[in-house]
Amino acid sequence: MRADHVITVEITGIHRPPVAFDLTAANLASLWDAIRFLPMPRDQHHFLERYLLGPCAERSLSTYLTLHSTFSIPLGAHELRIRWVNDCR
Repeated sequence: MRADHVITVEITGIHRPPVAFDLTAANLASLWDAIRFLPMPRDQHHFLERYLLGPCAERSLSTYLTLHSTFSIPLGAHELRIRWVNDCR
């Protein structure tokens, strides 16, 4: 797991800069609250809800980012991208 635990979250196609915050359960829940009403297929909605709110969400996302550097998933016409803050390019 990373020592800094800071991630950036970006939704492409929305004219806002990426947001940086600590990788905590509360922040992942806030992220879910912000994206849960975006149009997406039901199975994707359930996956993201479980992935961001599940009992091991912080550890799962941290592990994924350590192995792959970017978590990326389509959200309708947009794309959700999560990275370690130091890995943003």
